[in-house]
Amino acid sequence: VESTNRGQFTNGGNFAAQPDQLIQKGDLLYFTEDGGSTPGVYVTDGSNYWALLEAYHERYKADETTGLAFSPDGTKLYFCIQELGWMFVVERTDGKAFGG
Repeated sequence: VESTNRGQFTNGGNFAAQPDQLIQKGDLLYFTEDGGSTPGVYVTDGSNYWALLEAYHERYKADETTGLAFSPDGTKLYFCIQELGWMFVVERTDGKAFGG
């Protein structure tokens, strides 16, 4: 997870476009970006912002992250890359639930 300041990430990503697919879990808000240069899943606690994941390869440029969802027990995060039609399942390495 990478921290950001004013929407700009140190590795060049950003979420300067419109947030999309908002999901609140505890005190954290998970969201995707609609129309950005690096599709991904982002997190905020209202004061700080983090990139949970971002797609940097050229094939993802101008694509969109969609379908953000969590499994009922919170241990799996699901999302899709729209134009490519790919779906991903993400789990924490410690086996715990994504939380807030």
